[in-house]
Amino acid sequence: MSNQPVKRRLGRFALAAAIYAAGVVAFTSWTYYAHRATLLDHFDTSLKNATFAAREIVGDDYAESLMLVGSTNSAAYATCQKQLGRFAHNCGVSAVGAAARKGGQAFSLVAGSGGDGAIPEADIELGDPLPGAMANMVLDMATASDTHGVAFATTDHPGYGVLRVAAFFRGKPDGTGLAFIGAKEMGSLHSMLKRQALNEIASGALLLLLAIPLVVLYNSAQRRASQELAKLNKRLEQDVEDQKAHAEELNDAIHDLERFNAVTAGRETRIIELKGEVNDLLGQLNRNKRYNIDKTD
Repeated sequence: MSNQPVKRRLGRFALAAAIYAAGVVAFTSWTYYAHRATLLDHFDTSLKNATFAAREIVGDDYAESLMLVGSTNSAAYATCQKQLGRFAHNCGVSAVGAAARKGGQAFSLVAGSGGDGAIPEADIELGDPLPGAMANMVLDMATASDTHGVAFATTDHPGYGVLRVAAFFRGKPDGTGLAFIGAKEMGSLHSMLKRQALNEIASGALLLLLAIPLVVLYNSAQRRASQELAKLNKRLEQDVEDQKAHAEELNDAIHDLERFNAVTAGRETRIIELKGEVNDLLGQLNRNKRYNIDKTD
């Protein structure tokens, strides 16, 4: 039996398996990126809300007084820091606070820390220059008489790692302005994305593993079908061989009959000749003919 049907069947199976595997990879990839986009959006939304909350806690008037006076009332300043710190801790952000743009520079006004592992409050004091990405963000947003929506930037801080920063800027005609900032270390986001990637990989592997019983069942069914087909082919071949044998036996019998017929036909002729000779001899002896050769006895 030709191997072409088997090769075609295996080719179709390999194509179906490749399409299934590609579908699983595409589905898990799409799911991962959809969840990734959702996590990033949630991450940025929490920072955006933190900037508006920082503005509500600090207040425009108090932030402007800090920017203008450049000194702090220790009791009010400490209270504001604590309020910002509690909010940052409860919201899971690294730090929130207010900054100012003045004289082409961006500097800190007041900030609160999110707790352990966050930016310490002592590292953010009134008048301290903002780190590079934060400063650039505030300076870029600083346009006269303009109030911006929330802008985002990512910075690799040497002391606190990779930070995602959101800032809301409120500018003034004189070129100064207030910025309310929320910052969050991105390690937690990376951990969530890593867990999500592992979950998607596990889901994809599970889908591929679920295909194994189907493959086993398919191969088993194909094997049984092949075995049944082989049996039918063998039986058909045997029937053909039997028919050939019967045909040969029939041909032999026909040949035997033909030979027997040839032999018996010559014998009858000879008998008739002998009967004729007997009748001739009886006629010579003036005796009656014994055989009527016109009618065979």
